[in-house]
Amino acid sequence: MLVLLGCCVAAVLVPTPLLELRYFILPALLLRVHSGIDVHQRSNSVINVSISLLVNFIVLYVFVRKPFLWPDGSVARFMW
Repeated sequence: MLVLLGCCVAAVLVPTPLLELRYFILPALLLRVHSGIDVHQRSNSVINVSISLLVNFIVLYVFVRKPFLWPDGSVARFMW
């Protein structure tokens, strides 16, 4: 089942011209559901919260510190 999930995710994500983090939300949730890991254990909850905080920090850092210029010279920011 997990191999099939990986093949389907690769088939969808490989040909995309723009790769965003939101494209990985559903595959990550499906992997979590089918992995058999008990989500109610304290250690798993701490790991999940830590990963979420890290991803949010990285996205906020990119948004604040890494603007880019449009061809007309205006400044824009990456958003997720």
